[in-house]
Amino acid sequence: IQLLGHLLQCTWNTIDQKIWDKISFANIKTSDVKKILSLGKDVGPGKNPSPETVAEIKKILLAIS
Repeated sequence: IQLLGHLLQCTWNTIDQKIWDKISFANIKTSDVKKILSLGKDVGPGKNPSPETVAEIKKILLAIS
């Protein structure tokens, strides 16, 4: 849960708030969550995801909005 929260926080910083507010997290699929978590395999305390990883997570989130 901490990893997912960290990945979403880092991605939130790159998405306009009005767009973020329209993302329907209630409609996120288990496969989307698994994909996001798999993208964060190298992320940990003191190590943020790469810009490429954040861009991939952003694509996933914008697809469910």
